[in-house]
Amino acid sequence: MKYHLGCGSHYLQGYLNVDFPSDRHEVNTQVKTDLYADVLEMHYEPCEEIRCHHMFEHFGYVDSLFLLRQWTLALQINGCLWIDIPDVEALAKALCISDSVDKDFIIIRYLYGSHESDWAYHINGWTSRMLSSVLKQLGYELIDIQRYGDPSNSLPNCGVSVKGKLLSKISSEILDQKLLDTMSKYMSGNTDFEQSLVRYLCAKYTSRIEKK
Repeated sequence: MKYHLGCGSHYLQGYLNVDFPSDRHEVNTQVKTDLYADVLEMHYEPCEEIRCHHMFEHFGYVDSLFLLRQWTLALQINGCLWIDIPDVEALAKALCISDSVDKDFIIIRYLYGSHESDWAYHINGWTSRMLSSVLKQLGYELIDIQRYGDPSNSLPNCGVSVKGKLLSKISSEILDQKLLDTMSKYMSGNTDFEQSLVRYLCAKYTSRIEKK
């Protein structure tokens, strides 16, 4: 079994292509899927590969870590997880060197999404370093990291593709603890508010697990 999540109109042979139905797409209505489903709620069968291209950034702190949990539990040993996301480092550079307001608008679009549907917002960002670090902690070996796009281009659609191979399976309890520890990295300082924020995010993550 191989999953292609958030496939849109990019249908891949040999994969179970998954996306929302056409009525959730306001512009690209030519969605080609094998399964209409919400990737947060769906059941994942044991699989050898999961890939998603420019989908992961549509999920916030809690949901993105929850997805990593579900995917890691579903992948078999030596299974591959392939995540393609906007390259926030390159896009930040593009914004810094931009010499026109028109280019600024385009870069912000790449950073924050197209906004044509209720799901079409980028609400999180990952550097390749962040994603690689988390995947290593979950038992993956990083086998390929590719960056593409040119920040100096007039259309600097920069992205990064991270591919990991799952070398070892850890228990769901240890997996959850590692992901909860990751949540604490979002804490900015050690104030009462920041501590409360992390407790709130961790409680939301735990609540998601309990619903499964």
